[in-house]
Amino acid sequence: MIYSNTLSSLFEQAIRKAFPEDQTLPAVVVPGRQTDYQCNSAMPIAQINCSGQKKIVPTEVVKIIVANLPQHEMIGKIEYSGPGFINVTISATFVSKQIRNILLKGVLPPNVLNMVGNHRSQNENKKPKVVIDFSSPNIAKEMHVGHLR
Repeated sequence: MIYSNTLSSLFEQAIRKAFPEDQTLPAVVVPGRQTDYQCNSAMPIAQINCSGQKKIVPTEVVKIIVANLPQHEMIGKIEYSGPGFINVTISATFVSKQIRNILLKGVLPPNVLNMVGNHRSQNENKKPKVVIDFSSPNIAKEMHVGHLR
């Protein structure tokens, strides 16, 4: 599971719910310096809305986004910082569940059929092809980038 993708999706839902008149507003979630992740969308949203009739300050945009943020087990703590930043701390229980699953089940590869999605061939019963390439470098020489394909 990629946490930033999940958080981006949650923040996109919150932004669309909070500002339904404009569905193109950005949801920018990046790893934070003093927190796990940070959403930096309040500033651009405030600037976009300033061009409209009513001016909204970034701190108000932050409060509106957080109020519309869906509940998720991944989110442990949400804090505001600066003029328009939302800091997200991942829940310790969520992380421990993820670690427990890895210890019990091992690291599972991504589901290939879900990744293929709409790009599947017309024959639904046909399994996707998996190509494995075995390189054969000279073991008497040092490996380098040129051996990668």
